[in-house]
Amino acid sequence: MKNNKPIRVIRLGHKKGKVRLYRMDWECELRDEEEIFDHKGDAKQ
Repeated sequence: MKNNKPIRVIRLGHKKGKVRLYRMDWECELRDEEEIFDHKGDAKQ
């Protein structure tokens, strides 16, 4: 979620116990596994 909207990301490995994600604007983000959803509907709940 970014700005209260679900966004599409690509998972590329782990770093320091967090998941490395690349957003569609190609910026890298590190997040905990619990903060990542499989479906858009899951994120909105």
